[in-house]
Amino acid sequence: MTVTFLSGSAFEPLQEAVFKRAGTVAGNQPESVVFLEANDYRQPAIADEWAAVNDPLRLRVTDFDDLVCEYYERLGGPGRVSTPLCGDN
Repeated sequence: MTVTFLSGSAFEPLQEAVFKRAGTVAGNQPESVVFLEANDYRQPAIADEWAAVNDPLRLRVTDFDDLVCEYYERLGGPGRVSTPLCGDN
């Protein structure tokens, strides 16, 4: 697995660069591209824009907190995570 992190100050050119790179580099399996977006309002629009030019199943749009909590649970098992970030399990 290769991890690439792109960041920038202008959203639209950054998103175009991400889509271009991910579309050519990522695998074809579901959720092979993880797009971190803190703004919940933007998440569906990002997924729609990706789906216009790529297989929608390849993309997962989430925020950093949800991703971290998911991996905590994967590593520790359900019910073993109790942090302010993930809530009390």
